[in-house]
Amino acid sequence: MKIALVVDFDGTVTEEDVGVGLLNTFSLEDWHLYERLYVSGSISLRDCLAGEYTTLPADESMLTQHAVSTTAIRKGYHEFVEHCGNQKWPILIVSGGLDFYIRAILDNNGLFGQQFVSGHAVFSGRERVLVQWDTEPYSCVKSGTCKCHYVERMTAAGYSVVFVGDGITDTCAVDKAAYVFARQRLASYCEENDIKFHHFNTFFEIQELLSSMANGSKH
Repeated sequence: MKIALVVDFDGTVTEEDVGVGLLNTFSLEDWHLYERLYVSGSISLRDCLAGEYTTLPADESMLTQHAVSTTAIRKGYHEFVEHCGNQKWPILIVSGGLDFYIRAILDNNGLFGQQFVSGHAVFSGRERVLVQWDTEPYSCVKSGTCKCHYVERMTAAGYSVVFVGDGITDTCAVDKAAYVFARQRLASYCEENDIKFHHFNTFFEIQELLSSMANGSKH
């Protein structure tokens, strides 16, 4: 089986949601306002995420230092990346978070060169963070980063795509993936919508099951 992986970052590769941690610590106003507007249907998820991040001060050094010092990588991820490399299974991190902290956290944990797609944070000449999303036609209108596009692209290239995630920005991808590993809000979404998935707490569990699948075992 030819496998490729599309993996969320905040709360999936990491133990906690990094973006939420930054908002809780440094937000200059009530960032929950944007979440309430999203829940009420007044704004899209994409506008919600961008609005939340605009409550952060444009101090890249401070935000990066906090993100790196307070973030733990989920158990088994290092070993999982090594295993996927040995099996020639490509991994792409696709995140509704921001590039500056994703790259810093990956590098700080020795995960150099991992490919990822995310929002781009603009700091220069600003008092607040500005978020820029991908402007390609395939970008989700409602979400920040179009995760389903990357699942579809890898599927078209002949891969059985495995999606791994935990939150509301991951819901568009689970309908497109061949296999889904989910936790927390994404797991609840899959249950409510009768989408088959495997629950996970560590990447050791994902590695074990994928290895069995690749070897032809039935689960």
